[in-house]
Amino acid sequence: MKRPRRIASVYSILAGSLLAAFLALSVLSVRHRTLTYDEALHFRYGRQILELDSRRFDNSKMPISALNALPVKISEYMPQGQLQFVLSKFYTARAVTIVAGALLGILVFLWARQLYGRAASILALALFAFEPNLIAHSGLVTTDVYAAVLIALTVYLFWLYCQRVKLGYALLVGIALGLSLIAKYTSVLLVPLLPIMAVIRSLPKIRRVLRERRFPDLRKQFLRTTGHTALIGSLALLIVNAGFLFRDTFTPLVSYNLRSNLLRSIQRDSPVLANLPLPIPYPYLEGLDWVYHLERTNFEGRKRYYLLGNLSNEGFVGYYAVAFLFKTPLAIQLAFGAASVALLRRRGNAKFFEGEVFLLTPLVLFTLYFNFFNKAQLGLRFFLVAFPYILVFSSRIASDWHALPFRGRVGILGLLLYLGASVLSYFPHYISYVNELVPNRDLAYRVLADSNIDWGQSGWYVQQYVQQHPGSIVDPPQPTSGLILVGVNNFVGITVSPARYEWLRRCCEPVDSIGYSYLVFEVEPSQLDPDP
Repeated sequence: MKRPRRIASVYSILAGSLLAAFLALSVLSVRHRTLTYDEALHFRYGRQILELDSRRFDNSKMPISALNALPVKISEYMPQGQLQFVLSKFYTARAVTIVAGALLGILVFLWARQLYGRAASILALALFAFEPNLIAHSGLVTTDVYAAVLIALTVYLFWLYCQRVKLGYALLVGIALGLSLIAKYTSVLLVPLLPIMAVIRSLPKIRRVLRERRFPDLRKQFLRTTGHTALIGSLALLIVNAGFLFRDTFTPLVSYNLRSNLLRSIQRDSPVLANLPLPIPYPYLEGLDWVYHLERTNFEGRKRYYLLGNLSNEGFVGYYAVAFLFKTPLAIQLAFGAASVALLRRRGNAKFFEGEVFLLTPLVLFTLYFNFFNKAQLGLRFFLVAFPYILVFSSRIASDWHALPFRGRVGILGLLLYLGASVLSYFPHYISYVNELVPNRDLAYRVLADSNIDWGQSGWYVQQYVQQHPGSIVDPPQPTSGLILVGVNNFVGITVSPARYEWLRRCCEPVDSIGYSYLVFEVEPSQLDPDP
């Protein structure tokens, strides 16, 4: 009895330590992080929801951000004191997202344990705890991590539902789906995803029933599933309406002020559909239409996308695959590759239809959608919704831990050490993390930019650098000699005209960087073009 208890104790300590490591890295890395470009707007909409106003001033901000604004709102009703001071700080608003990130870690841990066992669950949690993109975005007042955890939770609960087909699980799926839909518009992909997964999982059973001609069983299953589907959809709709405060629910499409050509064509050419009262709040469809319109029109012609040293107004096919290749730790990519090889070698494994289909189907759908259909190529943060499935599936390599040869165990431990060393070497600048495929971190701008590298997070570090280097010049508007500091997005031509820093790109390479997102140049007067 003592040995199992000792193993359980070690297991609990390992799991707790890994979760604590994630929390520590997330909390400490935001200490001096200045507001990123979107945080103020997310926070503003969260405050607005708490003030019972869900009207839109922006295309993509969602009611889930009310969670970030809640501590500040509570502080306004408290007497002055230490607690009131802490709650009123923006740092506390960010801490709410960190808690959501930790919940994602717990979900990854539980999912891996149920699928692959204890050793795999520790591996999955370790991969999660040192995933730099999740660490970075868990410390921001944005919706990317909320979407990742809530979409994954919906899929996980749907997996449990498909195993048991019980009313209680249907209720939980409906609640999780509704919460996902008020977190980020990416969650709309759950609407086709859930039935696709259910059909794939049921294929062996459907074939067996058809072969044995047990049609009454099939009809009974169909009726029960139809009832549960209606329940899930109704609960999700109720939560979406509640999230947007039931604002103008049942407004027909004809009364919307639409932007996208798709919905405008329905509004114009399908009067029957256009006059149907829609059971969703006005701001929800308004925002979805707005997002779709901006994606299809390149944000009304205002955006420049950047990849591998090239600017484009149209975007790049495979953008997120390339971003994943450079921004995800190589250790995680190797673990995922090894798990994929292991799956292919064990064809016919019942575990695929019982569980892994709920990991790989979302991953395939998100990969196809983001690389070939999504036009908002603003950073790998959009693809974070795929990370839970990658991490859980990667832990497959530790599922038969006791049967693994010694070199296999050493290989997994070596991957974890490599992961830790790579990620910790970037502390606290995780937004700008790139893996060892970019040997010189100061030159990461040759591969990626935008929120992959520079999202306005390094203002405090730039200020400290300027104080330590009097006379340095930040983002000069014209060719200038001296110690020059330029943000990556400005330098490559995303946030300012590409012509503005053509002279600097032509004459110099950075000698240093600040937080890996601001480039430092030493420009001699002789290096300036006499005719800029």
